[in-house]
Amino acid sequence: MPTAYRVVELWRYPVASIGGETVPSTLVGTQGPVGDRMFVLFDAASGAPAAPEKDRRWHKALLLSAFVRGYDIPTIRFPHGTELALDDGRAPSCLSEFFGFGVGIGRIGPGEDRRGFPSIEHRQHHFPIHVLTIESLRHLARLRERETVDVRRFRPNILLHSQSGDEAGFAEASWIGKQGRTDHVSFAIKEEATRCGMTIIPQPGIEDDPEILRTILRQNRRRLGAYATVEEPGLISVGDQFEVS
Repeated sequence: MPTAYRVVELWRYPVASIGGETVPSTLVGTQGPVGDRMFVLFDAASGAPAAPEKDRRWHKALLLSAFVRGYDIPTIRFPHGTELALDDGRAPSCLSEFFGFGVGIGRIGPGEDRRGFPSIEHRQHHFPIHVLTIESLRHLARLRERETVDVRRFRPNILLHSQSGDEAGFAEASWIGKQGRTDHVSFAIKEEATRCGMTIIPQPGIEDDPEILRTILRQNRRRLGAYATVEEPGLISVGDQFEVS
């Protein structure tokens, strides 16, 4: 019997490893939500993509956010309020000054880019969709003895709320091998999401909290949420019913 959920938030992250934006609806293709993880920052000296979970020099990436307005070049918002489109000639120098070392901007995926952005591959295996439930966040908050745990620590694309209202936390572990469906989009749920050090790094309004990751490790084998591929592309919107079967 299908388990029914409701889509309560949709997120996309135009620049990998920095903060993203919520959207009321989005087209979802085989590569994920349109506008998601199109670009990446990299070390201009080594060419290595940003890796905040491994390299402290990149921790400040979580103080930035990116959004897309009107066309496909994201804009980065700095903590002090400055906003710069990635194709603004000042962007590399502003980012380098912010991080304290040379930073470049790359486009994720193969092929040439007419705007001159170098092509950079994902630094690890990438699933196009990350799904998480409010129930799992609430369960984690109880285990951590906190009122809430901010969803931004985990960067899902789709945040769901159980229609039954009584589902236990970490239910995503039972979804592996199943299908997720809305009226217009179908997903194949492939594996649980393994959490990394990015979950504990401070962000605007979010404090450093190493116990978050330790709690997930102790209570759920370092897993939280699920990864999926897209079987039938289409439009998904906040408020849609999402069934797992």
